[in-house]
Amino acid sequence: MKLQKLLSYVRRAVEDYQMIEEGDNIAVGVSGGKDSICLLLALKNLQRFYPKHFELQAITVSLGLPHANYDDIQSFCNEIGVPYTIVHTDIGQIIFDFCKYRGMDTQMSSTIVSIILIGISAFLTGLNLFNRIGKFAGAGSLVPITGFANSIVSPAMEYKSEGYVMGVGGKMFTVAGPVLV
Repeated sequence: MKLQKLLSYVRRAVEDYQMIEEGDNIAVGVSGGKDSICLLLALKNLQRFYPKHFELQAITVSLGLPHANYDDIQSFCNEIGVPYTIVHTDIGQIIFDFCKYRGMDTQMSSTIVSIILIGISAFLTGLNLFNRIGKFAGAGSLVPITGFANSIVSPAMEYKSEGYVMGVGGKMFTVAGPVLV
């Protein structure tokens, strides 16, 4: 997709849902994946001509796992002129260390961390608590893997009144489906 077409979609969504007001400071949760990088680039380009002026910054929430490297994200943010912050947490490291203590190897421990974080965020979304935590904590709750789980469960929960197969099953991948492909 060309950048111009992407910008037209972003601008339309921003205007339709009144997502940006004059003077807003927008933080984009950046994992380093194509979706968050694309959103950051689109907003940076939108910032050049959008009639409402806004500030933009990139934030990565580090889970505290060993060997995490954010140098490429830092370089990209420097290249496009967006301030970049890494928020360090220990939640992933705590789970990882527990798994290692229980005798699991590094790969299995990392997989268990991902599964637990996805499960917690899906559970919190199902209880309608994920968005409340997000409003309270701000970008701190938007760890990419938990945000991904939220993007799968949220549409499913909206359509649960249509039944489990046609409602939940049919709508589960509405938002996240293109990401999986």
